[in-house]
Amino acid sequence: MTQPLQLPELFAQHKAKSLLLRNESVRERIKKLIKLREWVLKNRDKIIEAVRKDLGKPPLEIDSNEIYTTVSAINHIIKNVKRWTKHKK
Repeated sequence: MTQPLQLPELFAQHKAKSLLLRNESVRERIKKLIKLREWVLKNRDKIIEAVRKDLGKPPLEIDSNEIYTTVSAINHIIKNVKRWTKHKK
């Protein structure tokens, strides 16, 4: 059995991954975002059921407050990521 990571180790791993991701092309970022959006939509029913069991929210509320906002945020990022990653002069 492995030991859980301590907070400083976890933070260091996140920081290292963040530095790697900064060098990804916009195309790669968009591909990952599309894949994430597809996963959320494909697993929508499972997500709704898990949140319903965990928090007791009704499915319609989960769909509008969790699923829709997540997909909407992903769409917004896809639309703007190219502009956001432009190098400043």
